Amino acid sequence: MTQAHVYQCLPPEPADAILERVLAFRGQYDQYARPDDVNTLLTFFPQVRLEEGYLLDYVLDSDAEGVQRIVPFARRRGSDGAPDEPPPGNAAAAAALPLEPWLHYEHTPQGLFEYAFFLSELRATRASWHAAEWLASTPIFTEARFDTTLARLAPPQELKRPAWFGPQAELAAAGGWVRFLVYTETGWERIYFLEIEVDEEGRIDQQAGMVVADFGLGMLF
Repeated sequence: MTQAHVYQCLPPEPADAILERVLAFRGQYDQYARPDDVNTLLTFFPQVRLEEGYLLDYVLDSDAEGVQRIVPFARRRGSDGAPDEPPPGNAAAAAALPLEPWLHYEHTPQGLFEYAFFLSELRATRASWHAAEWLASTPIFTEARFDTTLARLAPPQELKRPAWFGPQAELAAAGGWVRFLVYTETGWERIYFLEIEVDEEGRIDQQAGMVVADFGLGMLF
């Protein structure tokens, strides 16, 4: 993701409307039973959909240190289809049913952005605190949200005001690249560009890009 990209600037208002719904969901996802939680999340992204006849599901997985994450997958609706659901709690079986082939997005820069944003949010759902830096972070898609974030924080040690505050995307024949601003208070408190590559198979790879506001040491786990 170090190559130069020709990003298209996307309108900030639709992205911010999605963000508002996502932030509200973060505060109440525990009110949903599995798998209604992740399927509700999907409805916030109008240009992302599952293959017809399928729904999202997941199993919980914990590593040796007790860090909890979900392993999402797609399974057929109803009981008359092939048994696509792994045994309850079987993360290995869920991982063998990759989600990406069943998850589609409109082949537009906006669709690519929504897909990358959705997968980032989905994979952090129900993650334990020290596995979920994403849930302690807030995307920024408008100049107003950027300025509001700055106004409630101590003056940054360094500030590079962006020329564009909305999301950006470069669409390839299959996959592409997305970037948008994110504020995080964990570890190194900053506002930075999150850069996401979507490969030809629909998998995403994320890395932190340029920092535009540096606040120094932030909240530690």
